[in-house]
Amino acid sequence: MQAAPAPLAQPEELTGRIAALKESSSRRAAEEEAGAAGEAGVAAPPAEQQPRLNLLQGALAEVPLITWPSPPSVASSTGVVLLTVFVSTLLILAVNAGLSALSEKLFG
Repeated sequence: MQAAPAPLAQPEELTGRIAALKESSSRRAAEEEAGAAGEAGVAAPPAEQQPRLNLLQGALAEVPLITWPSPPSVASSTGVVLLTVFVSTLLILAVNAGLSALSEKLFG
């Protein structure tokens, strides 16, 4: 026999849980920041700058891992893109001309 499902939480209960999680998360982050600043002997940057620094450090760490395409590959890809744009333009112009001619015949 299966057990009955647990009752759903009420919105007030969920709001309280979310607030408690946010508070514990911010407290933990503040403790880690204070610990890191104390270990290094240098004050940690303001909290709003840390995500930017982390993003920049991550990006700089990835730069040596980039595999750039060869010039012939770039030229080939560029040619394909330009050809596709040209053919698409011609197709759209042809459809436009056909619809314009049809519109002239119907509405005259």
